Amino acid sequence: MSFAGRDIAFDVNGSRAAVTVSPVARLSAVLRDELGLTGTKVGCDAGDCGACTVLIDGEPVCACLVPAAQIEGSSVTTVEGLANGHLSSLQKSFLAHGAAQCGICTPGLLVSAAALLERTAHPTESEVADALGGVLCRCTGYRKIVEAVMAASRFHNLPDDMPASGHAVGASPIRLDGIPKVNGTERFGADETPDGALSVVAIRSPHWHASFVIGDLDAYVAAHPGIAAVLTAKDVPGRNRFGVIAAFADQPALADGFVRFRGEAVALVAGERAAIENLDLAAFPIEWTVLPHVLDQAEARRDGAELIHAARPGNILTQGMVERGDPEAALARAAVTVSGDIETSFVEHAYIEPEAGSAWMDGDILVIRACTQSAGIDRDETAVVLGLPPERVRIIPTATGGGFGSKLDVSVQPLLGLVALKTGKPARMVYSRQESMMSTTKRHPAKMRATIGADASGRIAGMVFEGDFDTGAYASWGPTVANRVPVHASGPYLTPNYRAVGRAVHTNGPIAGAFRGFGVPQATIMQETLYDELALKLGIDRLEFRLRNALRDGDRTVTGQELASGVGITACLEALKSHWDRALEDARAANAKDSHIRRGVGIASCWYGCGNTSLPNPSTIRIGISAEGDVVLHQGAIDIGQGSNTVIAQIAADALGLPLARLRLVGADTALTPDAGKTSASRQTFVSGKAAQKAAAALREAILRFANVSAAGRFHLNGAVLTVSEGEAVRRIDLAAQPTDARGYAFSAEESYDPPTLPLDAKGQGSPYAVYGYGAQLVELEVDTKLGTVRLIKITAAHDVGRAVNPLLVEGQVEGGIAQGIGLALLEEYVPGRTENLHDYLIPTIGDVPPIETIIVEVPDPEGPFGAKGLGEHVLIPTAPAILNAIRDAAGVLVTKVPATPSRVLAAIKAQGALR
Repeated sequence: MSFAGRDIAFDVNGSRAAVTVSPVARLSAVLRDELGLTGTKVGCDAGDCGACTVLIDGEPVCACLVPAAQIEGSSVTTVEGLANGHLSSLQKSFLAHGAAQCGICTPGLLVSAAALLERTAHPTESEVADALGGVLCRCTGYRKIVEAVMAASRFHNLPDDMPASGHAVGASPIRLDGIPKVNGTERFGADETPDGALSVVAIRSPHWHASFVIGDLDAYVAAHPGIAAVLTAKDVPGRNRFGVIAAFADQPALADGFVRFRGEAVALVAGERAAIENLDLAAFPIEWTVLPHVLDQAEARRDGAELIHAARPGNILTQGMVERGDPEAALARAAVTVSGDIETSFVEHAYIEPEAGSAWMDGDILVIRACTQSAGIDRDETAVVLGLPPERVRIIPTATGGGFGSKLDVSVQPLLGLVALKTGKPARMVYSRQESMMSTTKRHPAKMRATIGADASGRIAGMVFEGDFDTGAYASWGPTVANRVPVHASGPYLTPNYRAVGRAVHTNGPIAGAFRGFGVPQATIMQETLYDELALKLGIDRLEFRLRNALRDGDRTVTGQELASGVGITACLEALKSHWDRALEDARAANAKDSHIRRGVGIASCWYGCGNTSLPNPSTIRIGISAEGDVVLHQGAIDIGQGSNTVIAQIAADALGLPLARLRLVGADTALTPDAGKTSASRQTFVSGKAAQKAAAALREAILRFANVSAAGRFHLNGAVLTVSEGEAVRRIDLAAQPTDARGYAFSAEESYDPPTLPLDAKGQGSPYAVYGYGAQLVELEVDTKLGTVRLIKITAAHDVGRAVNPLLVEGQVEGGIAQGIGLALLEEYVPGRTENLHDYLIPTIGDVPPIETIIVEVPDPEGPFGAKGLGEHVLIPTAPAILNAIRDAAGVLVTKVPATPSRVLAAIKAQGALR
């Protein structure tokens, strides 16, 4: 229902505003669409995420829940108004503490914190948690946010830009992209609307599996003034199939005659904004015929089950396998064996920014500006769907408000491109929260079984593992999961006899894709919980058991790869030893009391191969010095909050020999930056960082040669004069007098790096990764054995990053990954059709994340830039198994279906008769 416009006047950020809008228009929409104050973000339109928080007469409220009529005569403050064009002490503290990662939730957090600080200048941690409890953050793990708010009063006198000085690698300067994240000027997918843009909405299937017939579209358009076009599969000019792995591409941009999952798009409606906002999607002319469906891996693999894709027998998309030695014989000889089953659930990425973007034609070039994790994938897949050569598609990514793997797959990109191409008009599309959750990828649910055996001295003798991973209706990253899991399912331990099989199985469920670990977190739950059981059976301390079996330099992995150097798992475990001893003693003291509250301590380890599995994985970086003296880094690695914009620049600055402050970043744009590959698989610091190191070193060498100076030469840049000195010799280069290339650079270099790997053979033997990262985490918690509830007390995490290029960003990744691991272990279970919002689907809040102590371990790998390794995925992997092991330590039971909700914990306690 629409309402007539009404004149409404109010103050916003100290200035008078007057708008004519519907009295029931959301304040968030008024601020963004009418006043251009896009610093106020919209993540749910339901008051669940808090990203849209503003102050009304000094009180924080969710702007998406406030009707415009209610603000008549009020004073509204948004993030843009916190410091009148400068940076407040709070905003500076956020930058200094690394409290803003992707930045989509940052405005809501800052506004909420500003209200708190207005009342309480020096709040306690509890007061901060209470004040910010209504704002969700998926990236940071909240700890840096709490620290930043508590320390805000100390940052009055810092300059706004807080410049970095000295060597860049190993320092923690503020993020190069940090200021826009805290002052409200960062542009995310929904923050831009091209002039004259058509709004676009998708018609989606309400059924798991169905055929359909679309009715009279001409009559539909005629009956809906303001509708410009309705597009269906017959309008797709190219190949109506996409997929991140070309050989498995199987998903239509718009379904053609039948759908395979709930949420699949069947048509697009484009028109004027008001017409689209008032459209009744249920009235779209479509007739459905519901077909049988299957939602479980075991049912999908049953003999005679209906095939979801006719060419994939048994509904198996693909299978990966690694085999070494004779595991059955080894298990038969083992002194002790343990076996178990673990089941995990769908997990939603729950980034606070739903998918959004815009598209337009620039001559014969289709330009798409949207949130993403890979500009190159977006360009190539959109070009295929639209029948265009890749050079006619330009991708200019917006800031990405969280991704964690799901924004590797295209979403709005081909849909927007289709509308712009067919209508000739700009187009804009923003997913609703429900649409985002029902139509995009999830973490693969897994059903796993394993057996591990050890000899009497506690050395692993052999292991077998088997896992079925529900990849849903389409392939997405299912092949990657099926192949990566068998490589990693042994954990970072010497396992001489081994076989692991991973299968990606089709169902009519949600598409499962990449989610921070590509199936390794699930497999690690299986392996690490069995390791605890083995240690207990052998009577060996659980940490000591892991140390006894940990990989070391010179060992061979289960794929037969020799790890010549850089193996850091022993260092991680040893770093936890004193914490482990103290935690065990604390638990013994706590449990000496006669109480139904039992304390437990858990530990788990991880390893993770950085980059693609035995596949090409290149990144290319360009750097140049202009005639004006600008040092410009063209780096196309998408920063989704993890900090690659800053880390890659730090590496380049030190390799070149100029201060970080002299570098200017040209971010991802397929017309301006070389392809730095996708932001996934913990590859950007390692792969793109190595490419940046090579490019900067090549640029340095070119300048040194020009100046006839040795490698010991030093650079100093003053305006357009570059001074190169070595001892008494000084050479001044007038950059303005040098000939320039087509990009205006007096000196430039472009280099690529592709990690050296070897293919896996039929038994999974080979060298799948050039670099591995390692980690171990210790969890302390309490279990209420009467209620089944779990309270986390502290998590201590030791992670080997090779070289901490930016220690503050390392800590932020560790804390954020742990928070997602907490969700996997205790809270998060996506149930299609039931948990398609951020109210019913629970992610950790600021009160769910305990104190986290990060121990940065640096065991350099010579293959990495300055010895650095990747980190992004590793940090999540050990958390869930460490929590499950701690629950077992406390309550005497292992929960075998995660998340370990109170009902499951209590059921396990009752089933085992372990109630204390």
